[in-house]
Order: sequence, then C-alpha cells, then structure tokens
Amino acid sequence: MEQGNKKLEFVHRLREQMHDLQIMFSYRGNLSHEVMLALLAMTDKKLEMEGSEKSLRAKVFNVVVECMQNLTMQYDVRSTQMAPLFMIGKEEKGYLVFSGNTVNAENVRTLKNNLLKINTMTKDELKEFHKVWLQSVRFSNASDAGLGLIDIARKTGNKLDFDFEPLDDGNYYFSLCTAISEGREQRSGEVIKIKDLHGIMQDNDVSLMYDGEFSQEFTKSMLAFMERKFISDELEDSLRRKIFNIMVEILQNLSKHNYQGEKTGKDVSSAFMIGYGEEDYFIISGNPILQTGVEALRAKIDQVNELDKDGLKQLYKEVRLQGKFSEVSGAGIGLIDIARKSGQALEYDFSSLDEELSFFIMLSRISKNSTNTNN
Repeated sequence: MEQGNKKLEFVHRLREQMHDLQIMFSYRGNLSHEVMLALLAMTDKKLEMEGSEKSLRAKVFNVVVECMQNLTMQYDVRSTQMAPLFMIGKEEKGYLVFSGNTVNAENVRTLKNNLLKINTMTKDELKEFHKVWLQSVRFSNASDAGLGLIDIARKTGNKLDFDFEPLDDGNYYFSLCTAISEGREQRSGEVIKIKDLHGIMQDNDVSLMYDGEFSQEFTKSMLAFMERKFISDELEDSLRRKIFNIMVEILQNLSKHNYQGEKTGKDVSSAFMIGYGEEDYFIISGNPILQTGVEALRAKIDQVNELDKDGLKQLYKEVRLQGKFSEVSGAGIGLIDIARKSGQALEYDFSSLDEELSFFIMLSRISKNSTNTNN
C-alpha cells in the first residue's frame, strides 16, 4: 500500500505552481550572511547552467544582491508569522526575482510612497534621485531600503511590482517582484501570483525547493548552501551530518537516475525540497520513471519499510555482497541506506504522467531527536 499519498499532494501543487510561474528555485527562511553568500553562489551556478549571456547574468546577480540586502535590512524579527522569501524565475526575455519579508506597520505608508515615486521616474530622474538620496538620510531612515530600491529600478530599467499584505500581528508582508529583461512590456500582478506558492510552502514547512536539471556542479552548490544553512541554524553536529548524508544520497540518485528518454509532451524535470517542522526535518525528491518500473520500485520500498534497524543492516550487507535489488528505476541500495540513516519509514507516491512515464515522489523524515530509531 502506498504511504503518504494524500500527505504528498502538496508536492504536486508546488510543482504545478512553479511551472506556471517558471520558478527555478525558491528559499524561505532566515538570511544570515553565510546563507546569503551560499544562496548567491547557487543562483550564479543556475544562471550559468541556463546559458545566459554574461552581461545578463551580471545584471541579475546584482539585482539579487540588492534584494537580499533589502530583505535583511527590512525584516522585522518581532513578527514570526511569515519568514523572508526569495525566488528566481525565468521568462521569455530574461528573469524575475521575487522577495518577501515582514515590515513594521508604521513604515508601510512611507515605503509604499517611495515605491510609487520610483515607478514614476525616468532613467535620468532615477539617476538624479540617487544623488539626492546619497545626500539625505531621511529617505533611508523611513524605508530602510531607499538606495537599494533606486538601484534596482536603475539597473533593470523596469518598474517595481509590489504588494503589502496585512498580518494578524499588525505588521505587513512586503512582496517585491523585479524583472530583469530587455524590451519587456510593463505588466503588474506577478507579485500577487506568488502568494499561493508561498502559502503552500508556509503551510507545509518547506524551506527550499528546486525543480529542474540536476547537474553535478549544481548539486555541489546546493549541498554547499544547505551546509551553511545548517551551520547558521546551529544544528547539533550529529543531526547535521545525518541530514547532510541523506541529502547527498538523494541528490546523487536524482542526478544519476533521472529519466533521459525522449520528451513526451509532459514536463519530466526532477524536483527537490527540504523543510522542517517542530519534530523533524524532511527531504523530498521527485523524478519521472518508466511505468514499467513502478511496481518493482513499490515492492522494494515496501520491503525496506517492513524492516527494523537490524533487518535493514542485514539487507544492506546482502545487497552489497550479491549486487541485487538495484537495477530497477534507479532505486536500490540507496533506499536501504536512506532508511537506515533516517531511522524512519519512507513515504512515497506515484502519479501517472502518461502511458510511458510516472512521477515518483519520496519523502524521508529525520527526527530532531537524534536517539530516534527505525521501527
């Protein structure tokens, strides 16, 4: 019997939202200096994978830096309802950068007025306003983001799309969307579209999600990001190593065993998500597999889930010695290893894409209590 079928429905909804908005990856959580540097490195690697021109990559990178700095300057640590948000998406002629953070209610009016003012200015007017700002601290003190917002508008040549959503604690969630593209027709409303996506992430405790190609280099940059994130969160060493080792195993499986057949008209990209609740961390992977391999993979996971700690240890030894159990849909000894390291049963789901392919989702939980064991 499939485990977690209903529980994992949110993964499909997140992927659908990401595809609709062309989001490449998204991060929700606190931004320490170390996390920012790692997130910037991952962004740069993803842009390089996309084959973007150097001039465009440099412009996107500069805007991302400004957005992250704004997030750290404006975030109201007194509000715990909504964590800071960063997303980067792709569009026909360039990229979109989304950011979100909580701001004090008393700053909203001034911040909104400054944004409206920036959006009415021409390139030359923005340049002059930039000079004026440097000579005045009033704008900076009122908005905590004056220079950065002006710089973003100057560098992109596009108007800033923004929204303020009232929160229960009297503060507001400030969302900002910046387009980095040439010859783009002015549009508004993109920032509203990310609310559902952010809401699903928030409701299901998702911290990082990525959907796309898993090259070896990008996998390394993602692992480096999560390592810095864990250190910044001050995770206990044994728990950090356990999560990291399971992440390595899952990401290696995604990069090695993704379906490489001809496209069938369906999106067959792989997905990776990580998050945490009050009791555990969880890692989710999703990848297309051939329909012919579904039942065998299901049987292997069920077999793994039926075993206790000693049974998994014995099965692991047998598989290592005999070399069996592993040639179906890219699954095998990795499943056993993940179950052993996590100490919990694997949750999974299969969703048919078409006659040829099914999308396989697997969730591994790691208890924050390091003494937790399997079964």
